[in-house]
Amino acid sequence: MKKGEKLIRLKQLEIERQLELGGIWVSDEIWRRYGIQRALMDSFSGRNHNFNLERITFLLAVNRFYEPSSDLSALEWINEWAYSQTGAERDWIYDTLKVLVDEKREVEKKILENLKDKLDTSLDLVFYDLTSTYFEGDGPELADFGYSRDGRPDKVQVVLGIVMADGIPIAHQVWPGNTTDKSTLEEAVKDLKKRFDIRNVVFVADRGLISTDNLEELEDEGYDYILSTNRRKGNLVEDLLVKNIPGDEEIRTEEVHSENDRRYILCLNEKRRKKDLKRLRKGRKKCNKELWKLRDRFEESQEGRGRPMTEKGVMKRAEKIIRGHKRIFDLDFDGTLEWG
Repeated sequence: MKKGEKLIRLKQLEIERQLELGGIWVSDEIWRRYGIQRALMDSFSGRNHNFNLERITFLLAVNRFYEPSSDLSALEWINEWAYSQTGAERDWIYDTLKVLVDEKREVEKKILENLKDKLDTSLDLVFYDLTSTYFEGDGPELADFGYSRDGRPDKVQVVLGIVMADGIPIAHQVWPGNTTDKSTLEEAVKDLKKRFDIRNVVFVADRGLISTDNLEELEDEGYDYILSTNRRKGNLVEDLLVKNIPGDEEIRTEEVHSENDRRYILCLNEKRRKKDLKRLRKGRKKCNKELWKLRDRFEESQEGRGRPMTEKGVMKRAEKIIRGHKRIFDLDFDGTLEWG
């Protein structure tokens, strides 16, 4: 050691701060390899900014993998943790997002052109799916109340449509939160056929989101679709649910054609079936016990013992008892509480 130098052991060192590196480098390689960087640079070529729009877009995208949060949190992550040390400013984030909205169609088109070349992505068949995202606050202008896939009908939301080809998202659209699936489908299909010359679109949607009338319209227009059917939706579905699916595999399927020429794919998971049966039997036993207690209290009240009870009060309490198991109980009142 030289004079004045001090020996420090590794265990004496404390890491106070470290920059992200590996994940960003890997993401950057994928970004460049599949032509996303080139697509953005071409789309942004006519715009003059005092910062690199493509690099800020890249870092915002990578931030979604690391710490998805608000725009300001993304800015903090870019400046404090990203290896690039860009010294980004708040206006850079907002300006980049505005440009992306303005150039959305061109960006999607150029990225798809590169993916078709790099991955041989086929547009012979694409899938169109819908989701939604809600906001804790007021949200953007498009935010509105509508069917909530998150189970939060009390929150405003936006509806997001995504187009997938070979498992890769190639286009998207955002609609007001009260937009119906059918209306987004019509707009999306016309747009896809015009922009990408897509021949066949399959509509994928959650159960209960498409009415019978809308389903018939889809068929009349020649659109293919994949829907999850609500088990309480009509006699046909009830008949199909009790149909035996042959085979001894733990998970098995069978295709059934109905009179209206719709195809139903029946799926049976033996492990799940046994688990559900056990849960239902346990729930039924517990509900039966509570219903008998309620019936005894009502009959005692009719004999002048205990607190008086009315038919309305009994049925209300009975409904509360079977909450979560309503589909396996049939309540009635004929002089006293009855169920089956």
